[in-house]
Amino acid sequence: MHRFHRAAAQTRQFKELGLLVPMRRIFGVRWVVAPKVAAALPPVSLRSADTAFPGGGAASPTRQLIPAPRRKENSGCRPVPPAGKNGVKPPALQSGADAAVKAENPFKRIRKLTRMRATVAAALGLLLTLGLSCIRAAEPAAPLFSFGAVADVQYADKDPSGPRQYRAAKEKLAAAVAELNRHDLRFVVQLGDLADGQVKNAGATKAEREVMLAVLKELRAPLRNVVGNHDLTAGPDQLKIAIGLDRFYYDFTLPGARGWRFVVLDGNDGDYGAMGDAQLAWFRGVLAQAKAAGEKVVCFCHFALAKEAAPKHRFARPEPVLQAMDEAGNVVAWFSGHDHAGGYGTRNGVHHLTLQGMIEAPKDQNAFAIVAVYPDKLAVTGFGTVPSRELPLPVPPRVEPPL
Repeated sequence: MHRFHRAAAQTRQFKELGLLVPMRRIFGVRWVVAPKVAAALPPVSLRSADTAFPGGGAASPTRQLIPAPRRKENSGCRPVPPAGKNGVKPPALQSGADAAVKAENPFKRIRKLTRMRATVAAALGLLLTLGLSCIRAAEPAAPLFSFGAVADVQYADKDPSGPRQYRAAKEKLAAAVAELNRHDLRFVVQLGDLADGQVKNAGATKAEREVMLAVLKELRAPLRNVVGNHDLTAGPDQLKIAIGLDRFYYDFTLPGARGWRFVVLDGNDGDYGAMGDAQLAWFRGVLAQAKAAGEKVVCFCHFALAKEAAPKHRFARPEPVLQAMDEAGNVVAWFSGHDHAGGYGTRNGVHHLTLQGMIEAPKDQNAFAIVAVYPDKLAVTGFGTVPSRELPLPVPPRVEPPL
């Protein structure tokens, strides 16, 4: 009776697991092994249900799955065969009844299949977890922050001259602003020569500059202005009022961007393409403060310093500025314009990048960039004629050319 109740409990468990399915008979419902489980079981010759339950009638597939009770071997004067290892009879000494009971116990095999299914499910879960982890590891890391950059728009209300499409510069700048507004930028730097300027007509120069400043007001990100040589056509005092600056060199940091400092420099205050003594002393002081604070420095200036970055047009006297940067050792990049062809080079651990001028971009193209800042690199995404590139930090060492 005890064996019957245990079999009934196992039957209820296998019903819940879906391993047994109902088969309706004339008198009530009988339960049989599910086809998918029965297919996995080896064919066996089972004893009739009449043996397990006397008076049960002819054997049926349902009743054949009910195991017969194990027969006692120690009866009468028949000797008990010696036990094998761990108390289990060797195959040669097992009785026919023992072998039949072992072979015809379907519940034991169903339990084994249940354990196998649980093991497979756990393995699949582990593989899925590992796969998701690999996918996350393959996803590119988000930058610390990003900023936009544009150089040499040089709008003017005059006819084209060679590759320079003066009037088209307005539409190109508006298109650049629309694209920059689609990105999460902390600021946009305008690298100088916003308007071309008219030497003999200060009023026209002012009007052209106002047209460009109105386009830049549509930027979602804050604007950082750099002064170029063409911007001074109408005089520095008028320009200071227009862009809201007391002087044309300054530095700034960003909230939440600890460890970075940005320096805007004026390449005209000492002469054309030269830095005056007062600004140079200020620049040295800013670099010293940034070094003490453990900050990396990114510089913006209209003029390039390195010949590789601007083969034709660059600083007239770059040596004092380069010396200050070499002594500080914390400047990682110098962004500039002025040379409309653009260029790139490295010197003493500093990236020197000159953006292509928007004014000379072909009619159906543009010229601007977005710079994504990471702990170990600056990723430049170029638009139009500006190429995309990655600037690793620190800069890989190389043999430095003479100045």
